[in-house]
Amino acid sequence: YPQAIFHLDKALALYKQMENIQMTALVYYNKGSIYINTNNEDSGIHLLQTAIFIADSINDIQNLASYHSELSRVFIKQRKYKEAEILLQKALGYAKQTGNVVQEAVIHSFFYELYDAQNNLAKAIPAALAAYNILKEGNDLGRRQGITALLADAYYKTGNMVEAFRFLKTSEELTTVW
Repeated sequence: YPQAIFHLDKALALYKQMENIQMTALVYYNKGSIYINTNNEDSGIHLLQTAIFIADSINDIQNLASYHSELSRVFIKQRKYKEAEILLQKALGYAKQTGNVVQEAVIHSFFYELYDAQNNLAKAIPAALAAYNILKEGNDLGRRQGITALLADAYYKTGNMVEAFRFLKTSEELTTVW
């Protein structure tokens, strides 16, 4: 990570010199993600918020979905569920505007994480199913395998062993194919 930060700082200086606002925001996002992954969440949050501010100023809808999603995951971890949900709603709106269905599926899986963290399986399962259906249609085997494992666990927690077994079996089948 230290080398990555070093190179991102060099890139940031270059993009600022070039007045490339979109790439400047992307550097802030990447640095923020690194800080979050290295347990420096406060700095990471600040950098992600900076990326969102910049992307919003140039209406960079495609990247706004990713930036909001990443920040929402930090808030889920910090148990700031309302803030996370607001960010995910915005991210989903941006993903729909761009027509990026894979990004929509990923955001639905983050909604699953949000609701699962709150032990709200009544909302978590539909979120995971929305992701699953998008990924099934797009034949994204790797992501679909991950979401089926989450669905198997969620159904197990609810006591619905029939659905838990169905998704566990599907997850195992996708593991061998993927």
